[in-house]
Amino acid sequence: MRVPSIVLMKPSLPFSWFDLCIIPEHDLPPARSNIITSMGPLNKIQPVAKEAGIGVILVGGPSKHFDWQPEQFHAQLKALIQQDPRNWTIATSRRTPDATISLLRTLALANVTLVLAAETDTNWLPRLLAKTELCWVTQDSMSMIYEALTAGCNVKLLDVPSRSENRLTHGIQKLQLSGYLSSDTKPPLKLAESDRCAEIIQQRFLS
Repeated sequence: MRVPSIVLMKPSLPFSWFDLCIIPEHDLPPARSNIITSMGPLNKIQPVAKEAGIGVILVGGPSKHFDWQPEQFHAQLKALIQQDPRNWTIATSRRTPDATISLLRTLALANVTLVLAAETDTNWLPRLLAKTELCWVTQDSMSMIYEALTAGCNVKLLDVPSRSENRLTHGIQKLQLSGYLSSDTKPPLKLAESDRCAEIIQQRFLS
């Protein structure tokens, strides 16, 4: 029995070597019969019943596409927590600088818990997002944005200055225009790309 070869990213090998390539559209894949574009990278998160009053703030860090201004970010985060006094979990990433973590520690209030990336395993964040009602994400991290969307959270973005127009900023703009990010005017659309791609695989190779 022949087993199809499927890759879940933009491969470094030739596209023709795979039966199917599932590539995030912000990676600008070419139009080919064996390529499916996905809205963001696929992940394993499965949403569950949301717990009211829970909020998560996901913090990225410097990258080649975005500048990182710790003081400005700290002020933005402090204002958010003051305006919305729910129970917050602030989760850092591997890219979060030590200077930013020091500033985040000053936000430790009765309703705010800071969790460092080094203190968690790979399953901690998916479990948390699955039950989270509202999630703010720094806009430098596409992977965290799509994880929160897949978890069924109402997702809003924390401003991080971009160095220029690039494929990531274009991806964020498309999410906003398409209605996947939370707004004050209407409920956001739900994202279920893993389910959609699984159906395509089943139709192509298992029917």
